[in-house]
Amino acid sequence: KDSTSCGTEIGRFITTYARPGRWIVDVTPFLAMMLDGGEKHFAFYTQQPYDITLDMRLSNQDVGYRPFAMEYLWSGGTFDVNYNKNHPPVNLTIPKDATRVEIEATTSGHGYSSDPDNCGEFCNHQHEFTVNGGDTYLQEFTEAEGNNYYGCAERASEGVVPGQYGTWVYGRGGWCPGLQVDQWRQDVTGDVTPGSEATFS
Repeated sequence: KDSTSCGTEIGRFITTYARPGRWIVDVTPFLAMMLDGGEKHFAFYTQQPYDITLDMRLSNQDVGYRPFAMEYLWSGGTFDVNYNKNHPPVNLTIPKDATRVEIEATTSGHGYSSDPDNCGEFCNHQHEFTVNGGDTYLQEFTEAEGNNYYGCAERASEGVVPGQYGTWVYGRGGWCPGLQVDQWRQDVTGDVTPGSEATFS
């Protein structure tokens, strides 16, 4: 971020219910924001009282490519009847030297009490992405299906902090108390032409 405003969210972590947490998130796509070097500022926002330690670890994974550009598509918003119309198609020109193009989404499925069914938290949901009207790529959240009372407790091996207070054990649509929100990435290189405009929907 610059010195006067908050910038791009590079990580999202769901606070625990009265327990400490530890989160590890791969933020590789955001390396594109650091190519110019120089001093960078990081901010952490929470409504809970936390002492924070942040470590960033850089490594070369020899994957044959690296991020060099990012473009904003959409922010989230309340899961209600207006959700789809608040995410209209976006036209972007693909850099002519791009060898790989990905969609990256950080979706936590919040939206509790935004409609009578408390969807977002306790309803399954999916997000559909297309590029130039091609294949549909689905980001799906099915953890709330069938009143999955222990859905989050069963994810302790993934990082959910066990022994929390409250309703931490319940399965939720896209998040659990005390778990990082993993970035969803989809390779859409085959749907675009470098140097040409593409429509993301």
